[in-house]
Amino acid sequence: MKYTADTKPGMGDPYWYEWSVGQKYIIDMLNPDNEIKHVELQADVALGLDDVVITYMDGHKKFVQVKHTRANDTLTFGDLVTIDTSNVDANSHISLLGELAKSWNEEHSKYSTTDILLFSNRKKGKRIAHAGPQRSIKRPALNWFIDDLSKQLETVFATLRVEPGYINFIEKMWDSFHYRAKEWILMIYELLWDYREDFHDNMLTILKKHCEDEDFNVSLYSNLLLENYSSDDSFKYIRNSKSYFDEIPNRGHKLFIKKNRPSPWINGYDCVMEQIELLSERLEVDGEHLEKRVADYCDKIPDTVQLIKLGRNWRGCRVVCENPNRSFLRVLYKDWYNHKFDWEEAELGRIVLSASEPYCLLITPQLWTYNNGYLLNPPESFISSSSVEQKKQIHDILFEGVDDTETVLAGGIIDYTHKEEIFGFMVSYFSIPGLPSKYAAHCYERNSRLLLQSRPDFSEQEHYNITLHHNGIESFQGSNIMCGFSKISLDEFHWHINITVNGMRLFNEGGQEIGRFEYYYGQRGNMGNRYISNQPLLQRWVVSKDAISKARCIVGCPNNIKINHAFDSVIRKYED
Repeated sequence: MKYTADTKPGMGDPYWYEWSVGQKYIIDMLNPDNEIKHVELQADVALGLDDVVITYMDGHKKFVQVKHTRANDTLTFGDLVTIDTSNVDANSHISLLGELAKSWNEEHSKYSTTDILLFSNRKKGKRIAHAGPQRSIKRPALNWFIDDLSKQLETVFATLRVEPGYINFIEKMWDSFHYRAKEWILMIYELLWDYREDFHDNMLTILKKHCEDEDFNVSLYSNLLLENYSSDDSFKYIRNSKSYFDEIPNRGHKLFIKKNRPSPWINGYDCVMEQIELLSERLEVDGEHLEKRVADYCDKIPDTVQLIKLGRNWRGCRVVCENPNRSFLRVLYKDWYNHKFDWEEAELGRIVLSASEPYCLLITPQLWTYNNGYLLNPPESFISSSSVEQKKQIHDILFEGVDDTETVLAGGIIDYTHKEEIFGFMVSYFSIPGLPSKYAAHCYERNSRLLLQSRPDFSEQEHYNITLHHNGIESFQGSNIMCGFSKISLDEFHWHINITVNGMRLFNEGGQEIGRFEYYYGQRGNMGNRYISNQPLLQRWVVSKDAISKARCIVGCPNNIKINHAFDSVIRKYED
């Protein structure tokens, strides 16, 4: 191998750690299914990308930078961004991430697609550090970095709420955002609408622009927002043809290969198949035909730049952002452009958009002050308790601190042990004779976020619940309303939900506040709960008893039909 002065590699470590990393890919190359053409060790490429280079049959390149330790060392956020000023070598006056970015910029145009992987036997750093003037720059612990992302979205919202002029900077960078990140920014805009009436005109202009976005989730979301906010009864959806429509087949030839689901949440093929099943069930779409088109186009679509490389299977960020997901959205975009889903946009939004509620995602919850801040204390005792004892404990926690003039109509609790997630919940329903409470307890609706539920074309299945489960694609852990009001009950009671400066509130027909949504963080009750994203939390809807009595009169509810509560819990194990 001939090297230039810029690509000459360093000496191999006596323990041959870099070579052992390369061996892994060489062994993978023995399996033809991996489609690896060859593997190079100490390749003649830009520094930082040269340790191990894997070339695939389709021309795709993977560059592996190896960082090892023989002293049980850690890899910190500072290791990634700090410049070593003590070294006289000019090449060292750049951070590790800076070096990788610089080298990638030199190499990526030579190949069809490229990936960069930082491979290390170091442990993820757990220490938070501060740097810069007055130590004002926070360097998060690397194992918490992903989990901090949702908090950064809260910070963006808080900044724009005070000074919406900063939106101009976001808009200038818009096209560089990942297609799911755009959806998060739109959530910020949605919540800003409730807090900054003086910015409405500017917001309408921005939404009109994003209705023409390249990504279907963004275009659909923007159109739905614009329709909700528009005072024009003759509003028409804004949709434009996209250059990639010609690459999407009208008929496909193969189906996705089903894979075992490795975690309690869904991504990639699993997520696409779940959405296709919903489209077949609710919009009478030919599921197999759609699946074949998505599968065929997935082979042609350029690799989606990864939003986040998750180091763990299902904590923290739960967003779906793989190539099958984007292929699916693009096929739907073409069909929607061709008017296949006319008058079904709200139902389409319930299937493909995140069910995360902007209020829950962007507003920091209060701290739970009862029981010394703990919810289930300790969580292990809850798991070992009987079903009756568990339901009583859920009741006692959800009703803690509620005034005698009020009651709780819905609530959810999440807490953790070292290996389990505990979800306890309560919903309310009319005690119709012969209706077992277990049916009410497991009544749910797909994606009932306020944006969609407030629309006249939002429909629910028949039930007798006042409150029920809200489920769907969740962007971040704890970012949805776990149990909330049904559309039917809100309409029949003449109630409505608004976001105010005081939070999420429930109002009656006369505009009087009659209830509120409360959201709390609890203390960690188990020392083994070592992941910051495994945050104990509690949500509940607290409503005036007098308002409930008046609502019963409005619907003509007989005295013998009571409003009952149904309690239950789900305990699931998770992987490290």
